[in-house]
Amino acid sequence: MTDLNPTPRRIGIRKAARALFWVLVGVMTILALYPRLTLPEPQATQGMTQYYSHALGFSVLMFVGAVGWGLRRNLVAGVTLGAIGLELAQIFSPGRQANLLDMLASLAGVAFGFALIRILLPALHKPIA
Repeated sequence: MTDLNPTPRRIGIRKAARALFWVLVGVMTILALYPRLTLPEPQATQGMTQYYSHALGFSVLMFVGAVGWGLRRNLVAGVTLGAIGLELAQIFSPGRQANLLDMLASLAGVAFGFALIRILLPALHKPIA
């Protein structure tokens, strides 16, 4: 969906979302390639926290990107390839290793973010009162 008559407020939101998108890309890249940190994990999650964080991170990235640029094929393809590429790049990062389940969790996050934005994007394009 394209907005033929964007308001200054909407333009400001899109610019902020675009900037936040690139900040998130940088943070996620650093976290993905930095040597493994041992963080305490709640007993209730039993090793699932890393998968939740992958899914949440890529869901948020998709959502923010779609707010900034709209839901475009290039965005979906880029975030999907980014999820795969970051996991494969861990092969070359000391102290890290690629994990298929991490990659699947990241791709699930991309899919969830895509579905969420498909539901919410029409509401975001309604005129602001």
